[in-house]
Amino acid sequence: MEALSPSDPNSFSRPEECIVIGIHIDWEVNFENHILTGFVDLTVEKKDTSASHLVLDTRDLTIKNVVDKSTDKPLNYKCGEPVLTFGSKLEIELPENMENRISIKVTYQTSETASALQWLSKELTAGKQQPYMFSQCQAIHARSMLPCQDSPGVKSPYTAVVRVPKDLVVLMSAVRDGEEDCENTNLKAFKFTQKVSSTSFQTDGAVFYCCSKYSVNDELSNVGR
Repeated sequence: MEALSPSDPNSFSRPEECIVIGIHIDWEVNFENHILTGFVDLTVEKKDTSASHLVLDTRDLTIKNVVDKSTDKPLNYKCGEPVLTFGSKLEIELPENMENRISIKVTYQTSETASALQWLSKELTAGKQQPYMFSQCQAIHARSMLPCQDSPGVKSPYTAVVRVPKDLVVLMSAVRDGEEDCENTNLKAFKFTQKVSSTSFQTDGAVFYCCSKYSVNDELSNVGR
């Protein structure tokens, strides 16, 4: 069985060796297949100069490739076997003679059974016009949504771009930083910035249809009633 972290019995990550200090997320939300596709850019800092790998948590993610963003060269990686409810360890080999910091791009997609993601058909919504998706990452479900150091001891700021059908609205646990139509598609991109360092389980969001009669704030005020 893959060894869990000595500092967190629910994580494979080794932040004492190499820690994620910044995250950029780029997703397209696929309602037909109930998956997220895209990539995550991880800014990584070595804490131990002898560290040779970045260790991340994943669960049911399909990893397509991993590259060093500064050179666009592929990095070797290994996905471990699933361990109980903890998911799988993703080990990324760091470049030789790397500086103290590096930016790593991981291209991947989630599973239709990702435990962090909840999908509702339009028939199950109040307006019955569009589908709805929301995420709930606490306590260790973020790893089913993105490869990360899924431990409360690891915090970082993040930015995100999320593409959805034009009729839908995206919210995240971050400040919205603009939106724009995507060329030659029926998609709209929503941009977000979270400058406050947050844990992985605080990287939540929702995609929904907002009736024109109400504002987004009106919609949110009814959540949980």
